[in-house]
Amino acid sequence: MSTLGSTRGFVCYSHRDKRCVDRLLVHLAPLRKTHAFDIWSDHLLKPGAEWRKEIERSLSTCTIAIVIVSADFFSSKFIQDVELPTLLERAKSTGIRIIPLVAGPCDFKATELAKYQTIHDPDEAWTEMVNYRQERLLAQLAEEIRTSLETPR
Repeated sequence: MSTLGSTRGFVCYSHRDKRCVDRLLVHLAPLRKTHAFDIWSDHLLKPGAEWRKEIERSLSTCTIAIVIVSADFFSSKFIQDVELPTLLERAKSTGIRIIPLVAGPCDFKATELAKYQTIHDPDEAWTEMVNYRQERLLAQLAEEIRTSLETPR
């Protein structure tokens, strides 16, 4: 699924925040074509796929991680035991970029993720915004990723 020379993104989220992820993927869709941005989330898992291996492969090859944070995110055992530690370790060792987006009210500021700059004020969660502000925030995130893809490292 990845194209040669593409930048790989990974969306880390709780399934309870699927609405936010669905809208995010809509905003990121143009980058797949215009900037070879290969975004992965578990919505790409096909029946019969070895889901754990697919997630681990995507975690190990991503260069940008969009982390959709909420109370459900912090209560997910799989996220807390597998996905998040892998992303944080890769950020330290390889410099992958972690971009948190606070989707729902939670104690984000008391976590290790708080050292990563959010795309918005973490005191105002995505679910607390009116629809046009939610869309504007996701458009801003897509623009930030596009800009980073256009800027040489």
